[in-house]
Amino acid sequence: MTKGQDFLQTGMDAAALASFERAILCKSDPKAIRLAAMSACRSKNVAKARRWLSQVPAAEAMGITQICVRNGIVIDLSGASCDADALRQKGEDALQTGMDAVALRSFEASMACRPDGALERFAFMAACRSKNAESARRHYARLSPATTTGIVQICERNGIFDLGGPQSGTLKLQSKPAARIFIDGVDSGKTTPASMMLPAGKHKVTFLVGAEKFTYQVAIEPDKTVSLTKDLQ
Repeated sequence: MTKGQDFLQTGMDAAALASFERAILCKSDPKAIRLAAMSACRSKNVAKARRWLSQVPAAEAMGITQICVRNGIVIDLSGASCDADALRQKGEDALQTGMDAVALRSFEASMACRPDGALERFAFMAACRSKNAESARRHYARLSPATTTGIVQICERNGIFDLGGPQSGTLKLQSKPAARIFIDGVDSGKTTPASMMLPAGKHKVTFLVGAEKFTYQVAIEPDKTVSLTKDLQ
């Protein structure tokens, strides 16, 4: 397991994952499982992330699921190991007591367990209050202007001004048949065809048709339009 930790510290996440999995084969150790889940999230290995996170207690999985969210991994876990309602409640409690960074992590972990577009506004508020510019931009881009009233001013009071503009681009999506759209694991509330603003950078787009999910990676460039059209039949 020490070798895996060395790989993790030097950013060799896939090699770390392989090392931790070998250690688990020799002896099922909770610490090795947590590190395997973290390595899977960091190396963007969706199948392994779901597998190992399902074996991590909810109280310990919150920070790891946040890493998954930031790497565009759609987490859809069931059971006690991923309690979306409990994580949401923890976030609301933290927000009320001024623990804004904890609230943000809890909301993002809840959405990783179970996509919930209604939580985006709370996550955006927590990001602004905790001065997390990257997360604020990501959540702001998924909200309609009407739902951000008042929160944008919180961001500005905390020194976050560049929520949109040149750091954002447009994503146009079409599919056959029509599909629900998830962006970075979060339900956008839209179905294809649709157009939306996203922060510049890499994102995961998931189309949901019935019980089937189809995930693709897109790269958004500032002030440019990217189109993604898929035949899902």
